[in-house]
Amino acid sequence: MTSSSSAKQYTGGCLCRANRYEITPSRRLEIDVCHCIDCQKSSGSAFAANIRVSSSEFRLTKGGTPDVLGAFHSRNTLSGNEVVRHFCTKCGSPIYGNATGFDEVVVITSGTMDAPSEEWVPKAEHFCKDKRTWMADVKGEGIPRHHASAM
Repeated sequence: MTSSSSAKQYTGGCLCRANRYEITPSRRLEIDVCHCIDCQKSSGSAFAANIRVSSSEFRLTKGGTPDVLGAFHSRNTLSGNEVVRHFCTKCGSPIYGNATGFDEVVVITSGTMDAPSEEWVPKAEHFCKDKRTWMADVKGEGIPRHHASAM
């Protein structure tokens, strides 16, 4: 993480480093935990821990070309909006996504961030209806737990 005069800058990318990005958020980063079936399948885990930023605050700094950055288009969403999940074609890492109708938002897979911070704690859970029965609630008082969500 580096500092600029107006905002913090964070970097991240895929496992093999073929794709790199930077974000300069205008607000404190917050993680949303999503338990939807699509996030489970795309992450290969029981949930996805995502960070939402404005598309104007996200910039690919390396890669981003079809030879190293793939895109999976899914319309199997609660909202009916198409979700595009971007991943590295070399190492398979899911990196970020966006949805039609929400063009101003980029959803970053938090595990791709270079220097996770203790301040990045989950602020909400989504699609709790699909949550694995063995999984505990995210700790914290007043954390919203949404039965579903639409993006």
